[in-house]
Amino acid sequence: MNVNEQCQVLCNGVKLSGEQSKKLAKRVKDSYHVHLLVDNLPCATKFRLLETNEEQYEHGYQLGFIKDQSQYYINNHIKFKLKYHTELNSELYRVVGFEVETESISRNNMELLDDNKCKIVAKNKNIEQQPLNLNGETSMYMTYEVVWERSEIPWASRWDSYLKMTEVQIHWLSIDN
Repeated sequence: MNVNEQCQVLCNGVKLSGEQSKKLAKRVKDSYHVHLLVDNLPCATKFRLLETNEEQYEHGYQLGFIKDQSQYYINNHIKFKLKYHTELNSELYRVVGFEVETESISRNNMELLDDNKCKIVAKNKNIEQQPLNLNGETSMYMTYEVVWERSEIPWASRWDSYLKMTEVQIHWLSIDN
């Protein structure tokens, strides 16, 4: 609790066959989302509406994305942003928000360090994204980082941002509980 983690290696040297990469690409094309829970809160991806600059949330995060209508990429680096609330003079911490930011980072831009740590290295200030090779083996790392942020959102209001989500099915039973 409340311990930030820099780049950590979750899976070292993931290798997907061409067939597995094609299945994954189909799921990216079909807009698959990953759903995670922390302290019974689902993860959400924050974005801003272009027209109004209004902050919105999307349930879960996208598995990947497509560029130029033919090249598929996987989101293989995840930043967990966990928001917590605590009352003054209290050592009780409560998770009140769970946001996720994703990136696609090629294994060429990852440097593995000791103790499952990693470092993202940009060549010419550009980070190469992790493509899916549909005709052969895809080799990649799965990495993550954790950032804890103190929040003024009280425990009773932790579901408010989820109620503002658009075009998503909300888990009303969880909210009711």
